[in-house]
Amino acid sequence: MKKIALLLSSFFIFTSVIHAQEVIENPEKPLSKKAGRIVQLKEIHRITDEGGKYFFKRPYNFQVAPNGDLFVQDREQLLQFDSKGNFIRNLYKNGQGPGEMTSITGYHLTKEEVIIYCDSPSKILKYDYDGNITKEMPIYQKKRFNIFEFYYDKRYYFFHVDWKQLDRFEGVIGLPYELLSLSNNGETLKELMTFPTRSVIAVKGGIRGGYVPVDRLISVPWKKKYLVISHTEEYLLALFDAESQQIVRRFKRKYPRIKATEKNDKRPNLSITWDDKTFQAPKRNYLYDIEQLWANDGFLWVLTSTKEEEKGYAVDVFDIYGVYIDMFFLKLPKEATEDYFGFFQMGVSGEFFYATEKDEDDNYVIKKYRILDGNMPTPGTQISKILASIGLRKNAE
Repeated sequence: MKKIALLLSSFFIFTSVIHAQEVIENPEKPLSKKAGRIVQLKEIHRITDEGGKYFFKRPYNFQVAPNGDLFVQDREQLLQFDSKGNFIRNLYKNGQGPGEMTSITGYHLTKEEVIIYCDSPSKILKYDYDGNITKEMPIYQKKRFNIFEFYYDKRYYFFHVDWKQLDRFEGVIGLPYELLSLSNNGETLKELMTFPTRSVIAVKGGIRGGYVPVDRLISVPWKKKYLVISHTEEYLLALFDAESQQIVRRFKRKYPRIKATEKNDKRPNLSITWDDKTFQAPKRNYLYDIEQLWANDGFLWVLTSTKEEEKGYAVDVFDIYGVYIDMFFLKLPKEATEDYFGFFQMGVSGEFFYATEKDEDDNYVIKKYRILDGNMPTPGTQISKILASIGLRKNAE
């Protein structure tokens, strides 16, 4: 019980510190005069597994390489396709020997490399875009990394969920996500900061048991050296800078929360059965304000919980200074959002949108769409000039 008290104490102390930091408060409406428009999607092509070289189980984590190749993570698969949807290769090789892996907990694309983190055995694998392995580095660290985020300036960045210290606990508790960085040779581990979340936990003897999230941590690498993090149910974003090794900006906008109802709340039943008891997550009053984050063309796209039947889902757009510059309604494919986890099976890159959907035979397919919008702000446009002239960027710094 002492460990539980210590964890709770640390959670509340950190929460008070992190909220003491100044937050950039944006108004409810963005700067763009074109805000509120409806943006349509036009299908370009679809990728199926009919050829038999791979099998879609639940494809997710779309990333597009600088050369236009699409990478898709799936169970025991990391698939590479060209820009036209033609299959190139599967980088995943099952096993524990050289060049092999048993699971992938994140990958990152650079200009020249595909960097993969395998957590069992713990190691980093690097490939070029022709599928040749260029580096394999075992990681001898006591902490197990839950999510590999990105690589910058010869350091790897991970999230680590520290819940094993509990001897026994049943109920809802603050669960810290630690942001860590690892040196290029895998020898030096640095603990950077912690993002508190809440989870339902049933634990006995440290590692036996389980947990399900009440809050949800969402993150996305941005502009090579940044990581954007959302870790609460409410609208709040933190911008971590790998160069300065700190949070350089926290920002939000006035957001009218959406009440959770039986019709709109698609979140699965969050509960754990343990020792013949069922521990249920508290029923939520509101949906998550933020459903997903996408870094696109120098801007941050925030997929919100706001949905209007005739318009689609509201997407907010921020610049690197945390300024709310645009908003539009995106007509997401119905097949991509019927499943709650569909929000995590979509991606954006430039003028293209990717989504996992199901066909008429209930098989997974990946569809590539073109985003039909001629009003999207770009760096150096009039929006940027307006921001500079009214001093918002200076204040945001």
